[in-house]
Amino acid sequence: MQNRELTGRLQTVLEILPACRSLADIGCDHGYLSIEAVKSGKAAHAIASDVRLGPLEAARTHVRQEALEDRIELRLTDGLTGFAPGEADSCVICGMGGMMIRHILEEAPEGVLDRLDSLIAQPQTEADEVRRTLHGSGFRIVEEKFVEDRGKYYTIIRAAHGTERYEDPLDYVYGVQLFRTADPLYLCWIEKRLQDLAAWNRSVRDPQQKQRMEQEMCWLRQRISAKD
Repeated sequence: MQNRELTGRLQTVLEILPACRSLADIGCDHGYLSIEAVKSGKAAHAIASDVRLGPLEAARTHVRQEALEDRIELRLTDGLTGFAPGEADSCVICGMGGMMIRHILEEAPEGVLDRLDSLIAQPQTEADEVRRTLHGSGFRIVEEKFVEDRGKYYTIIRAAHGTERYEDPLDYVYGVQLFRTADPLYLCWIEKRLQDLAAWNRSVRDPQQKQRMEQEMCWLRQRISAKD
């Protein structure tokens, strides 16, 4: 199997994944990420898990085709509930809504998150919930990537243990790292976001809602101008 079978977002996840002893691939779907992580040397071992039997059996077929049965374990489990502390030192949770990722992190058995050196999350929605939950779980956000994949945009968040809090609620909504690195794709997306907010604001009748939108637009312009 070649890297071409990874989507753009999963290829980016693989690129920023630190080298690890054992990778927990939560919601592994067809197992492509685990396979490429092991084949590329990013992970010595992987535990590819899914809550659904169908995708897990597809992953089993792909693992067998690559003759990686001794390095990739397939596990039917809900999130991290079927993991013990120390089984994995790195974890990826991709392709789910932010509330689902929040649930997985909050329901992790005691000690499992503590033994992780790195955690990568790729929420489909509600990235703010993921950032808040990471901070509340003893992680700091060390890197974010913004990618376009088949016409959709995705934020990929890499975290490590540490203490961090964002003072401004909008920092949780839009993130901090992507502004710090002046990610060109992200800044273009923010410009489009500003245009949409301005259009919505012109049609809004409620004064309080209009004020909130104007404050958000002002906040975004300040973040953009800080990178000029």
